[in-house]
Amino acid sequence: MARRHASLYFFDGNIVLMASNNFGDKIVFRVHQSILSHYSTVFADMLTMPPAREAETYDGVPLVCLPDNAEEIESLLKAIYLPRSPPLYPRLTRCAPRVIYHLLNLSNKYEMNQLRLEVVHQLEADWPTSLARWDQLEGEIAGLADSDGDSMCSLSTEDPLPDPASAIQLAHECQVPTILPAAFYHLSRLTIRCQLDKPSRCKPWRRTANWGLLTAGDLRRLLLGREGLLQIADSMLSTGASDVDSQIHWMVDRCRGSQRIEVMDKIRGECQSAPDILATLRGCTAMEELPTCQICRRRIRDRLKQVRHALWTRLPKLFQLED
Repeated sequence: MARRHASLYFFDGNIVLMASNNFGDKIVFRVHQSILSHYSTVFADMLTMPPAREAETYDGVPLVCLPDNAEEIESLLKAIYLPRSPPLYPRLTRCAPRVIYHLLNLSNKYEMNQLRLEVVHQLEADWPTSLARWDQLEGEIAGLADSDGDSMCSLSTEDPLPDPASAIQLAHECQVPTILPAAFYHLSRLTIRCQLDKPSRCKPWRRTANWGLLTAGDLRRLLLGREGLLQIADSMLSTGASDVDSQIHWMVDRCRGSQRIEVMDKIRGECQSAPDILATLRGCTAMEELPTCQICRRRIRDRLKQVRHALWTRLPKLFQLED
């Protein structure tokens, strides 16, 4: 016998949806055709079809039996009916809860584009799609400090921050490619020696990943992306006396440029040994004093900003995420 859902059975509803839960129990949801049609083009088309003479009813209204899991239908209807002024789940959560999988899968299936967009936007808050938002998120995470000011010491050894491997798995399963570049870049900064299930090997602030969730293809993309980042950074940071602007500056302003070349070579070396190239370049850009003349200092900073932007925009290609 079917059981009515405790909160999603509206007595003024004009359609009943029925689905089975994991235990085989049938759960019925009495809702409104107009609301379903507003959110879903699939439901809109289905509900405009004239009902068959032998169509089933429940409690005096049409009954639609769905092949989906009742838990997933519950998540979908709650997202539609219940106020969502708070986010669907807290930001900077280790793994997106199952409700996110439910909403993405069913919003894809039933073409609920607006609902899907809201869910994706929340995921992108943890895995930004722009360099400016990435920097903002990095600053927010770095600000999670204890009272002594030790960066990120307030975080537990188990690392409650978003897991890139879980994000990559979700992106593949639910078709959310926009979060993949940031997730793969973050993964490229981590060492596989520091694993979530072996926290004793990690410092309290060390970020971790659930490496076992990655496929062979993901690991291949990770290795290719790491190599590509180093190669492009090394190439773009290379210096020489061949560019015309530098030659004119050196002659007119009596700056031989040797210090500029030394600074750029030093930055190149730091990037080759640093796990986080974007953070290294940003740190060098923000340095108050560089041992160069003012013009060279400005050009160094402009160049570093260009390199950071170029690396970020090339992440999809470097990690082979483009179709």
